[in-house]
Amino acid sequence: GELLPMLKLCEELARKINKRRNARGSLEFDLPEPEILFNLQGRTVDIRPRCRNFAHQIVEEFMIAANEAVAEFLTEKEIGCLYRVHPGPDEEKLTNLFKVLRKIGISKQIPDPVTPQTLQAVIKDSEGTDQEYIVSRLLLRSMKQAKYEPDNEGHFGLASECYCHFTSPIRRYADLVVHRLLKVALGDEHQAIPGQKQLGRIGNAISGTERTAMEAEREILKRLTIIFLKDKVGEEFTGVISSIAEFGFWVEFQEVMAEGMVRLSSLGDDYYTFWSDRQMIVGERTGHAFRLGQKITVRLESVSLELL
Repeated sequence: GELLPMLKLCEELARKINKRRNARGSLEFDLPEPEILFNLQGRTVDIRPRCRNFAHQIVEEFMIAANEAVAEFLTEKEIGCLYRVHPGPDEEKLTNLFKVLRKIGISKQIPDPVTPQTLQAVIKDSEGTDQEYIVSRLLLRSMKQAKYEPDNEGHFGLASECYCHFTSPIRRYADLVVHRLLKVALGDEHQAIPGQKQLGRIGNAISGTERTAMEAEREILKRLTIIFLKDKVGEEFTGVISSIAEFGFWVEFQEVMAEGMVRLSSLGDDYYTFWSDRQMIVGERTGHAFRLGQKITVRLESVSLELL
């Protein structure tokens, strides 16, 4: 009971910080993350969207604020810092993205200039529509990967001019480097100060291991998902069309965090063709159409670990 007033104050402060962050254009992709549930024998029993509420947001807002405060402090002290840098979107991917958005009627042209605020407006324009999920997904795919560098180039996704990782020393070596630099800035004479070149080498090394870890995580998730779905063949799932090609379309399941492909050759009620100019697949006789972001029901026909 004595903690409740503090928690209420935490909520009030987090909402104010979040409002200020949104005002500067910070991008928030409301995309679910998978949570894998195991039984006592270590077998996967469910893969579902991870539960998320404002308690998580409170922690995230305070972490971001702490990261920015430390990065700004070290920058002022001119001791050096290992920044978390996030470049702007890939130009080619962004061009392709807006071609797709134009075809599905969400946005007509690439904003000029491309800023976090203008991309945030694209996300807001899609809110409440069938394309809301797919717009966030496609926009996220157009983003470059964040990295660690000794030169401050800002964090595009957070619309932050000065950002580092300070809050998770258990998980990231970058945080430990920042902690050591912070100790020096606070007067610890026993800490060695890494130079700019050494910080650059450290940043390149941990950025590389981060990418390796992410690839391994995705690979494990794919394999666990396929193993989990092996005994679900024949069952029906609801999903969202996430991508379209000449030979079929991909569907992201909603009940289970998984993605599968529907080949046009498996659709026996009509002869379907891909309309690339409108990003849709249309039946020649019935006019039945499949579009990006469309919610559909599919039946799982097969899964294969060998095709990974």
